[in-house]
Amino acid sequence: MPDPMNSTTMLARSGRTDPGGKMTSRLDVPCSDELNDAFITISTLRSRPKAECIRESLEQDAWGALAIAQRRMGNHVAADHSECHIGMEEALAALATLHGISVQEYKDAVLERHAFGRLVMAVRMTRGAAKGHPTNSRGIL
Repeated sequence: MPDPMNSTTMLARSGRTDPGGKMTSRLDVPCSDELNDAFITISTLRSRPKAECIRESLEQDAWGALAIAQRRMGNHVAADHSECHIGMEEALAALATLHGISVQEYKDAVLERHAFGRLVMAVRMTRGAAKGHPTNSRGIL
């Protein structure tokens, strides 16, 4: 019998169609309880399923890293992933506009997210190194 005090149904997907098509492949990656809790918190704050928040984060990092690598080699991102062959300033202006904020506000938000994420990871790695866990050769993530 359903609990009348908890009648809210949380679906596994938001119902939005993804431009990449159906999500048929899986990435099963072990992670710490703290990272899992962080994504639970993010998904709760965004009122979206945890899987969508994780996928969005992975897509941003993967497509961004691919675009940077290809630009450095003189290529552009494959057309099926991005029709945008623009520079950094144009990309920042477009994204700021999509979020309804100024370019400087967008830059600050991205830098803040990146910096605090890196800081948390650096502290975790430093603590791990003190316990005998390996770090990379430059001590940088």
